[in-house]
Amino acid sequence: GAGGGGAGGQEGPGMQPTRLRVVLVNPSGHKVQTNAYLEVFSSSQEIGISNYIFKSVPVDGRPAGGPLDGKQLSTPYPPIDQLELRRLMAKGKETTYCYDFITVFEKAVASMWEDYARAAHHEKMQAVSSWIARKVWSGSKSSTPDHKFEVTELVLDASAKQLVPVIRPPGLNDVAMVVWRVSVTTPECPKGREFILIVNDVTLQNGSFGVREDQVFHLATSLAQEEGIPRIFVAANTGARIGLVDEVRNKFRVQWKDPLNPSSGMEFLYLDEDTVDVLVKRGMAQVEEVTASDGTRRSKLAAVIGPDGIGVENLRGSGKIAGGTCRAYRDIFTLTFVSGTSVGIGAYLVRLGQRAIQKGPPILLTGEAALNKVLGKKVYTSNYQLGGTQIMWSNGVAHEVVSNDLMGVQAIMRWLSYVPARRGGGPCVLLSPSRKLLDPIERKVYDPRRGPDPQTVYDPRILLTGAVDAIGKWRGGLFDRDSFHESLDGWGMTTICGRARLGGIPVGVVLPEMRSVNCTHPADPADPDSKEQNVVQAGGVWFPDSAYKTATAIRDMNLEELPLFILANWRGFSGGMRDMYEEILKFGSMIVENLVDYSHPIFVLVPPGGELRGGAWVVIDPTINPEQMEMYVDPSARGGILEPSGIVEIKYRRNQLLETMSRLDPEVASLSMQLTTAPEHERRGIAMQLKARQELLLPLYLKVAEHFADLHDVPARMLAKRCVHGIVDWTWSRQFFYARLRRRLAENNCLRELKLADPEGSRKSHSEKMRQLYRAQVKDKRPRMLDEDEANEIPQGQETNEDADKKMPNTIERDHRIADFLESNSSELQSLLAQTAHKNIAETVSKLAGQDASAVLEGLKSALQNLPQEKRRELLLSLTDTS
Repeated sequence: GAGGGGAGGQEGPGMQPTRLRVVLVNPSGHKVQTNAYLEVFSSSQEIGISNYIFKSVPVDGRPAGGPLDGKQLSTPYPPIDQLELRRLMAKGKETTYCYDFITVFEKAVASMWEDYARAAHHEKMQAVSSWIARKVWSGSKSSTPDHKFEVTELVLDASAKQLVPVIRPPGLNDVAMVVWRVSVTTPECPKGREFILIVNDVTLQNGSFGVREDQVFHLATSLAQEEGIPRIFVAANTGARIGLVDEVRNKFRVQWKDPLNPSSGMEFLYLDEDTVDVLVKRGMAQVEEVTASDGTRRSKLAAVIGPDGIGVENLRGSGKIAGGTCRAYRDIFTLTFVSGTSVGIGAYLVRLGQRAIQKGPPILLTGEAALNKVLGKKVYTSNYQLGGTQIMWSNGVAHEVVSNDLMGVQAIMRWLSYVPARRGGGPCVLLSPSRKLLDPIERKVYDPRRGPDPQTVYDPRILLTGAVDAIGKWRGGLFDRDSFHESLDGWGMTTICGRARLGGIPVGVVLPEMRSVNCTHPADPADPDSKEQNVVQAGGVWFPDSAYKTATAIRDMNLEELPLFILANWRGFSGGMRDMYEEILKFGSMIVENLVDYSHPIFVLVPPGGELRGGAWVVIDPTINPEQMEMYVDPSARGGILEPSGIVEIKYRRNQLLETMSRLDPEVASLSMQLTTAPEHERRGIAMQLKARQELLLPLYLKVAEHFADLHDVPARMLAKRCVHGIVDWTWSRQFFYARLRRRLAENNCLRELKLADPEGSRKSHSEKMRQLYRAQVKDKRPRMLDEDEANEIPQGQETNEDADKKMPNTIERDHRIADFLESNSSELQSLLAQTAHKNIAETVSKLAGQDASAVLEGLKSALQNLPQEKRRELLLSLTDTS
């Protein structure tokens, strides 16, 4: 705490200054608690007692009533209590005490609102402090929801079969696993969202996993799955709990082969007659009667049983929560924050949950001490060598690295902001307090090639984020300002992946790094012959690690229910011997597998100046998943099997170049003609002139050939061959993709509702119903770019893109109108859903009647009994009329 005095006001006729004492306490290390007290005169006349006491005054809008209120000034500091001891113990293990994480989450949520305030008031709030931004935000109550943060602790009930809410002070837990249900409002979810928070209590048996800990973890994960809400795990543990049975350890005896010479060895362990019955009856041990070598009868100790939570039962529980975590990853959003050392099953839970944030403490399977013992010498000096951030960030186990627990929790909340509040709940759209876009959708998109140094290879992230130009003005990228956040940036660095927002809608992003990167493979201290290896990887190429990273990111984003944007600018896969050995073929195939399974809109865009070649095109071609994928190109982009120089090397060789030269160059044509008609003695000179002319023109015609080959790779040909859905100018791509994204999301939502109404119907039939509905409601007033189903009705090669620039605004308008119609939940749409469900039920009953009519009649009888009398009469009349 800290104290200070000041003058203000007066006390009594003596005009004495008023003394104010301010006490600052930060027990959790993340939130300062402020209390202020006036030192006021007391009328107490007790001997040895000060005449001044503390009188609490309100601070920061909180009512008076601090812990020192009414106490004497001479009150000593309180001794360290049990809660403080636990905090110190957790701090010694490089983490925060489990109950203090609630304070950390509360502070992280508050910082989200502060950042939102700055973004919402960006023009007015430039260069001001977060305190001012917070005050401005707090003054706009009418346009923003109240900030809510509520937690409910969940504990095992008496039957240990479910979690029940409880209200109790921190630190009363007897299980090293603490669970909360957290309800919070955030800028992107102003109506509120919930998630399950699980935290290891590292101060209780080092946070190890026993039977009850496994049960709590399993039930908490199952609860999150049942409700379809995210599950967050803060890990700090020592793996599965190990132990020995003290009751037996204090009672067993040793039967030596030679009691007078223990060095001769042990024969067996046994229990005395006065202890064997007690321990066996209590289930602590099992014995068998044997005769020792000296002829005495002994109760040989055959097995030590003991209570639960000391051996293989913990491993069984660990297996249960490992399987549950794996299933939860496929079902809901799972995220692990490694706040402290995580060992054994703790490390596996980190990986099985897939998404991981690591603060610094290592993720381990076996500690350095055990490994050194196996190796027979001190090879490893620290656990950080085995599982620190320099290992786990570089191999993709840790998606993100942070410096402290507050930054880790802020990263959790930021990641959650891209995820639906509940499974299937739709995207959490971030809008301003007035429900407008924070970043105008109509603005131009910055093209880095037009920067101050267009020859320099630019950072491809600029395509997403924008940049400040030479005159200090910000030029926006494709996505909303400050919305892009990269993950897995320490692994597979020739691929960039992350999450962003377009018009407030969260999306996943994958694109290549076009600059060369340096990949470092560390030396293993256990292998004296190993050396650190540095490998330079070319940009725009998939290597084994970056291909695996791409596949992993696609899978994660699909399970996070995010639309996906792929800015495709790859020249192909690296196929050298080392790359083939390191499974480039397997990981490239995984990209296709995960795209096939993707159930949300995917937009593939070849960016300005980009190219997509060979196998790189194959693994992201829209025919892989035609129901979800669309492909677009910038007018300056290129696509083909090989680059023009490679095509010319194979298909436009020297002979073809010379033939073209003879056809186009008058001098070469003339010399060639002269060579065929000239006398023998003149041919040598003409041939030399012809060769000289050809050699002079050959480099020029090589460029001509490359340009000719390049014309086969232009967007116009891609569109004519229907290999892409359209040509989109990068400058206006933001408007186009926002409208397209809104429409595709609305269509997918409508198709899901149709699928619920008619589970047996195909997506194709549902899509046709939906298109017929909105075509009847949304009329085209002007020409526009065709949808794929419309383009398929036109003979191949007849459509052109001459009016693409003119058609794009009309296409954007149509997409918005279709999205508006589908989002409006109109009566026409509800009627279609009702008709589809009615028809499906009728067809299902008809099919069932064909299989077993008596069973259908029995079901109808049961249904009639449950119906109200009026409904029952109507149904009976209907059945009678049908018959």
